[in-house]
Amino acid sequence: MRLFASGGLSIGNTVDPGATNLSVTGASVLANGVSVTNGLSVSSGGASITGTTALTGTLSVSSTTQLTGAVAIGGVNVTDAVAAPTITSNCGTSPSIAGRANAFTVTIGNPAENVCIINLNTTYANLPVCVASSSSGAPMSTFSTSTSAMRIDAQNPGTFPFLASQKIYVICRGY
Repeated sequence: MRLFASGGLSIGNTVDPGATNLSVTGASVLANGVSVTNGLSVSSGGASITGTTALTGTLSVSSTTQLTGAVAIGGVNVTDAVAAPTITSNCGTSPSIAGRANAFTVTIGNPAENVCIINLNTTYANLPVCVASSSSGAPMSTFSTSTSAMRIDAQNPGTFPFLASQKIYVICRGY
């Protein structure tokens, strides 16, 4: 660690970051709350930031970055659930599901059933806003969500049932 006459602090390198700045080389872990006022730059090696983090200014990232939990962007809470959803019941015999709780595809099994229940495997703080569409063009009567599950019903089981191998595309956003 080196403190420069400019007021800058370097850890793991000898570069003067300038007045009141911090330069860290290597993987970094910042914990228990971080406040960044004039920008944060992360390059190879990455950074792990835990706890409450306030960033005012610019965030520049040139390596893989994963943000988990609630992220506030411009004062608006955006939640991307990273859990993989699972089929709880129905959806036909041997159905499948792919994706994450915020965007996934259900493939109806054979023989098809007229109801499909999905466990999102995450719990949103509020009811997520979801949209669903079908690969067959057959309309869906209803789909309903709770903070942790979704139920999708065929429009009219006698006239417009789900079809074997039909795909249902879902996007959900929490807030």
